[in-house]
Amino acid sequence: MNKKLISGLMFAGGLLCGCTDHVTELDEAYELNGVKIKDFVFKDSRDGNQYSVAVIGGNVWMAENLRYADSSKSKNLKGNTWCYEDKEENCDKYGRLYSWTAALNLDSSSLTSNSGYGCINCNERGVCPEGWHIPSRNDWVNLRDYVDVHNAKESVARSLKSKTGWKSVDSVSTGVDRFGFNAAPSGRHNNDGDYMDAEKFLFFWSSVESDAGTAVGWTLRYDNEYLDYGEYYKNHGLSIRCVIDTNRVVFDTTKSFVAPGKIPLDFGYDSIKVEDKYYHTVDIDDLTWIAENMSVEKGDSWCYKDNADSCAKYGRLYSWNTAMDLCPEGWRLPTTDDFYRLYNFACGANALRSMDNWAKEQGDDIFGFSALPAGGYDGDGFFDLHSSAYFWSSKENSKIEGEAYALFLNYYNNSGEGQPARKSNGYSVRCVKDSKSAE
Repeated sequence: MNKKLISGLMFAGGLLCGCTDHVTELDEAYELNGVKIKDFVFKDSRDGNQYSVAVIGGNVWMAENLRYADSSKSKNLKGNTWCYEDKEENCDKYGRLYSWTAALNLDSSSLTSNSGYGCINCNERGVCPEGWHIPSRNDWVNLRDYVDVHNAKESVARSLKSKTGWKSVDSVSTGVDRFGFNAAPSGRHNNDGDYMDAEKFLFFWSSVESDAGTAVGWTLRYDNEYLDYGEYYKNHGLSIRCVIDTNRVVFDTTKSFVAPGKIPLDFGYDSIKVEDKYYHTVDIDDLTWIAENMSVEKGDSWCYKDNADSCAKYGRLYSWNTAMDLCPEGWRLPTTDDFYRLYNFACGANALRSMDNWAKEQGDDIFGFSALPAGGYDGDGFFDLHSSAYFWSSKENSKIEGEAYALFLNYYNNSGEGQPARKSNGYSVRCVKDSKSAE
């Protein structure tokens, strides 16, 4: 069996979805970090409860609220978990409501003291099944940001809300559940024993503690279209959505997560020698890409600010005319269709950007494309190192002489842009060819 260890978020949205297909059927059983998934369903071995799951922006989420209640195995649950309005049938309908200490599987003394759980990106299992954790702040932010980019111009809240169950108001659109998250309103248990209306509100715990008496929760409401967060008393009862641990994932490349032909991937790097340098190559969706910026010294080309160290790290910046004659035999400068195919397959720019060297938000580099923020050059000088990546395509601008199209990737959003630019500009070059699997 050919297994490869993938570090980081290596089974992100692009592996299990296309940009237009946010839910893809799994027709076999698969194991992700020790968690067995079959047909988008997970069975909790502790109590036999089954949960639908959704793959969103690189994370695998439960698509139902947690219902686990065995205080003989998790003693901190006793007296700290409830069914809405104290009716058992509502636990089947809405899932259970948990205090924050029950959610994190902490002693009740942490209701009024600082437990030290403040990390914004920690995998705290809490009361979740093995291999899952209570979502961190980063998990929730990544969910919100991914949905915001891929929501077909719907609001984040509408994209996540279930299609039924919410009280309707004229000023707010109903839920469309675009990603299969199925956020149904489940109310809240207050510290005075009362319940907030289950048709109007949905509250989820995060793993982040605010202070001795409060922790951070995320909420959806019937009367607005935001996924927002706030600080809530730890002894409030909120819902739980667990997310699979993704710091280490073993991916079996002998099987496909989706229908045959949908997403053929090889995470292993190969290499090609161009002049006196070897370049990594990577296969992505039946295309083989050189996974580094070209650095051959040829024609009109520049090192950023004429610094040779920049060429060694980021590759050279080439004029379009030089770029058109740069790729080795059997390779080509990408067409705009090649770039569109790559971008659409990856579900956005973040999956293509490198995991370091960007000014602020780093990329996920899910496929090994490793787009570096090499900046660019024009007649006035160099610009945008650490902020943007610019890649020439082979397509000329038919409307304006002296221009050709390039792919722009920026640190501040998940969008890639195809823009015309002067052919005399200096941009990075990646070469591509059809992979052997497509032949």
